Amino acid sequence: MTASYSLDGEWTLRGFPERSHTVDSPDMLDDLPVEPISAQVPGNVELDLVRAGVIDYDPYVGDNILRLKEYEGWEWWYRRSFDGPTETGKRLTLRFDGLDCIADIWLNAMHLGRRENMLIPQEFDVTDIISRGGMNNLVVRLGSPIARAAEYDY
Repeated sequence: MTASYSLDGEWTLRGFPERSHTVDSPDMLDDLPVEPISAQVPGNVELDLVRAGVIDYDPYVGDNILRLKEYEGWEWWYRRSFDGPTETGKRLTLRFDGLDCIADIWLNAMHLGRRENMLIPQEFDVTDIISRGGMNNLVVRLGSPIARAAEYDY
């Protein structure tokens, strides 16, 4: 039987215009002049910005969505710490049911991989990376699909 643990709930979120800061790994985030805000997972950046008071309008009313254009070229860094499971001898998989759209994932400072798929479940074997019964740090960087698309000629 496979055990399942949810990492839904409160995370922290930092965002800034993509390439405005050189950030190659999560350990560089704390050196940035960018304060984290509270975020909910599952969820989305726009609603987190509303809850944090960064934007003072409902992005889903009228043409308010157009007011979010400035954020289309931003990258977003989600972070969460959690206690690892205590079981031993079992393979452990980290599963994301939907990452939108360009995502890099780190667990305990180890880069697990990059995915460039929209809302497709992704799994990573973390058996040898996770701290069993100890504190773990999970970071997900969501890159801007607009900035990525701009790299190509049409």
